[in-house]
Amino acid sequence: MGDYLDAGQTARLECLKLAMTLRDLTPQQKLEFAHQAAAFVGEGKALEQEDAA
Repeated sequence: MGDYLDAGQTARLECLKLAMTLRDLTPQQKLEFAHQAAAFVGEGKALEQEDAA
């Protein structure tokens, strides 16, 4: 069973991969990424509100 990752390990791995990618971006690219991430989170919250209604 050592070959399988649990959800927490998978999430940490994805975060580490993202951090390594962000490290190599220029400041302008980081700003663009932050705007895209904020828009994505906003869309997710809007969907949650629709589901709750």
